[in-house]
Amino acid sequence: MNRPLLEVFIISWNEEKIISDIITWYRDRVPECLITLMDNESTDNTVKIAEQMGCNVTYFSSNNQMDELTLMNIRNTCWKGSEAEYIIVCDADEWVDVNRDILLRNNEEKEWDICKCFGYEMFGYEHDTPDTLVMGTWSAGYCKPILFKKDRVLETNFEAGSHKCNARGEGELKWKINFPNLYHTKHRSWSNVIDRCALLAARRSQDSKNRGWNFHYSLPESAHKDYRENGLKNSIRVR
Repeated sequence: MNRPLLEVFIISWNEEKIISDIITWYRDRVPECLITLMDNESTDNTVKIAEQMGCNVTYFSSNNQMDELTLMNIRNTCWKGSEAEYIIVCDADEWVDVNRDILLRNNEEKEWDICKCFGYEMFGYEHDTPDTLVMGTWSAGYCKPILFKKDRVLETNFEAGSHKCNARGEGELKWKINFPNLYHTKHRSWSNVIDRCALLAARRSQDSKNRGWNFHYSLPESAHKDYRENGLKNSIRVR
């Protein structure tokens, strides 16, 4: 039996509005990929939708809080039992622009073991669909190292938010920098930003607050509005 080419591990909590989009995104690009939902005890239809779309679901608890230490542990361990050749560990609003041809070509040419993606913050409006969400700005914070070759990476050692990692592997790892693109889609609409940030701000654990993690969810509405308006003003077509 052939190994799966790609397994995508998606960290989720109450993502019913967007979960089908990210599943479709990866299935369109690597049709045979496995998708595993690492669900943080969602109370909406996230799990039902994912199961109906053929995903595996694994649950983890964080005492009904967004606790970054717990999330870091999940991101650093969830993939270790996978039999896939390549791994993506992402949040439900992160679309890595990888496809089957890219992965198969890398197998032949052995160009890289781990990628630090080229990050874009995407900006859209209420009427936008995944097909029309095409405008964005470069984002250093979303240049994330979340795509890697399973047999070459032994430990990812992701830091908070997976913005950095100190990966360890079988020998010296070959890095690919600024490839492929990663599209962060929280700003796909204004209502998504405000609704989502309010929910996540209320879930921040005391430890995360003490460490200054996930602070951006708790910023005032005016800060989110300024960020969004600046992003819309400076966006270019990126996909």
